Amino acid sequence: MNENIKKHYQRINKSYTDAIHIAPSQIAKSLGRLYVYDKGLFFSSLSRITADQLTEVLLELDGDTFEVAIKRLPHAKILESIQDAQSDDATDIIKKIELRNSALASLLLHSLRPDMQDEHKELSTYSEDMAGAYMQTEVLTATKEESLRIIKDKLQKFREMEPLSAIVKLYIIDAAGILLASLHFTDLILFDDDDTIEYILETVHPQPPITIRSKSPVEDVARLFMDYDLNAIPVVDKQGVLKGHITYDDVFDLIEDLYTEQSYSMAGV
Repeated sequence: MNENIKKHYQRINKSYTDAIHIAPSQIAKSLGRLYVYDKGLFFSSLSRITADQLTEVLLELDGDTFEVAIKRLPHAKILESIQDAQSDDATDIIKKIELRNSALASLLLHSLRPDMQDEHKELSTYSEDMAGAYMQTEVLTATKEESLRIIKDKLQKFREMEPLSAIVKLYIIDAAGILLASLHFTDLILFDDDDTIEYILETVHPQPPITIRSKSPVEDVARLFMDYDLNAIPVVDKQGVLKGHITYDDVFDLIEDLYTEQSYSMAGV
């Protein structure tokens, strides 16, 4: 094994043997190198990718490498990975599989829980240039009447049920699901367990949340992140009902492209 291939093999090995986070794009890049060099090493390494990493890695694989991967991987492992994935990634991987193997995509979709099938149906209605295509539906919400103690219990259950979902903000909604406000979790530190969200809002006076509609151009989302230094943007419908949120990570590549575009413009290119 030459040194370059050895580096890629060791990178994948570290992704599941060490407590080191390696970006899915880097794992996918290494898998691609192994696929070209030695199919046996590729399949051996692919089988070691854990279910909680698999969806993100598959999304980064290209062309034939992706097609071979979904053919050889056990369908049960792909399904487990999709069930563990964030809603936007779950939708993206099923759509990507459908382009290569429509029968497998249909099998996986119909094997999901009914609520996940509904999420996929809704998120699939958005094209790639719409904000909704980058939305995660897993968000932590509270009403004004709930106490901080209840929120802590919700937070614990949310983390247990959605271990991969980002918990960026607490979204305050009314009985109809309309977004009223949002709180950073650092805002809650100084309050007692019996304090209600209403009392916390009256004390903290948070700024009204910047929101986006699900069918708005995704470029507008990227510009909001850039202009207002946000880490998440709630997505609402025309009535103001909270549908989900978009995190910075969801549109990172697009934000980088806009930064590059602005830099070129300033340089007169």
